[in-house]
Amino acid sequence: MPGVVDRDVVRAQKAYEAVVNTKGKASSDSESEFRSQYTGLPSLLHNHGLFQTVAFLMSREDDCKPQYQRAWEDLMAGTLDGCSSLSGAPTDLCRGAVLHWMAKLDSLQHRLLSSEALAYSAWLKRWAEVLLEARKDADRRGEVADQSTVRADDEQAETEAQGGSSDGQ
Repeated sequence: MPGVVDRDVVRAQKAYEAVVNTKGKASSDSESEFRSQYTGLPSLLHNHGLFQTVAFLMSREDDCKPQYQRAWEDLMAGTLDGCSSLSGAPTDLCRGAVLHWMAKLDSLQHRLLSSEALAYSAWLKRWAEVLLEARKDADRRGEVADQSTVRADDEQAETEAQGGSSDGQ
């Protein structure tokens, strides 16, 4: 159907632009910190909800960490773009305006906004994993953890093959 716009495609495009813009402005040292913030957004939203996630990111922004401000601004910009049907949405992303507006939402509006935020944050996470550098020492730790998991699995399989049980009985 020509003219039909898939909301998920729009989310993906908007998230891509946000991550590329972040990559262009971030130093190589801070790129892994931005990646960490973007990849953690979906779980933060799922576990704590939109209001608490935004409040947390805003509170951490005071620690002079630009990745927190960037994370909540990108999250809210994409989310609000996807929820254009909500009336009174702030056009400027100043802290007070966003929190004040979110506090006045009814339950249905809050669920709609939260659902859009979760869908959009999944795209931020995907693009961050592809486009932003991971911290090198974090990659090494993951490699070591993967090797120890493989060794433990091999030992368990060997024990079971010899007729023993893996739980020590």
